[in-house]
Amino acid sequence: MRSAVLGFTLVLSLIFVVAWLDSPPTPAQAQAPYAAMPSGSLISHSTNTAAGMQQVVLIDPQTRVMGVYHVDGLTGKISLKSVRNLHWDLLLEAHNSTNPSPSEIKASLGRP
Repeated sequence: MRSAVLGFTLVLSLIFVVAWLDSPPTPAQAQAPYAAMPSGSLISHSTNTAAGMQQVVLIDPQTRVMGVYHVDGLTGKISLKSVRNLHWDLLLEAHNSTNPSPSEIKASLGRP
């Protein structure tokens, strides 16, 4: 069980390292905020859930798509839970936020 999770984590790490070695950053990328992450690499985040699953989130910064996977702690079975293109989400000015909204703040500052 733990070996399956460890194996999955090692595979993700290996993918990241290979992608990093395969595409060195350009001088422009070296000065960017995400300079440590070369173009074409994935961002990954892993956490344990209360249900005994490991949740792995993979984000492709190039395509702005994220995927969420659950890894069963007992069997090591990997399940794709969701995939989402973030492009349109990130164009929203506000969603599910509290007052004051960004447009209210902008209006109170007298900005067009």
